[in-house]
Amino acid sequence: APQYSSVMMSVLVRPEQDPARWGWIPLLTALAIVDPVRALGASATVKWPNDVLVGDRKLAGILCEVVPTAQGGAVVAGWGVNVDQSEAELPGETATSLRLECGPVDRAALLLDVLDSWERWYRSWEADDDRLFPAPFMRRLARVRLDIEADEIDGGHCVALSQPKELADRLEGFLDE
Repeated sequence: APQYSSVMMSVLVRPEQDPARWGWIPLLTALAIVDPVRALGASATVKWPNDVLVGDRKLAGILCEVVPTAQGGAVVAGWGVNVDQSEAELPGETATSLRLECGPVDRAALLLDVLDSWERWYRSWEADDDRLFPAPFMRRLARVRLDIEADEIDGGHCVALSQPKELADRLEGFLDE
C-alpha cells in the first residue's frame, strides 16, 4: 500500500479465557472494524473468518496468531484497513478503500475509533459475555457461501454450530437486519 494510505495495527493480548475460546478474537476484531466503518457511511460486512468487505470488495484484512511469551500464551491480533487508495493504487479489482466508498477519511480518527471499538468487544468477550457476539456478528456477516459442519439442520437452515465455531444456539433470523 502507498505510504500514508492505510491504517494497520497489531495488539498483543494475554487472554484470561480458555485457549479453546481464543478463536473468537478474529471475529471480535472484525466487529470492531465494521462498526466504525459503517459509521462513516460504508456498508461494511464481515467475510468470515477474517476479512471486512464493502459489497463484494475487500476493505480490510485480519490476522490473529497465538504466540508463546515468557508470561504464557498470548494472541497478536492484527488488521489493516484500506483508507486512502485510488482505484489504481489498490492491489486488485477485488479490493476497495474508504476513499472510494465514502470520500476522504481521517486515518488517525479511524485508528482511534477502531481501537476503541476493539477494546469494547474484547472486554465483553473477556467478561465471558458470549451472548453479545452471535447476533451482532451474524447481522454483520456478508452473505457468502460457507462450508461448515453443522450439529443440526432444520429445513435447510443451519441452526447450531459446533465448538469452536459456536456463533449461536440458533442462527435462524439473525441475518435479518
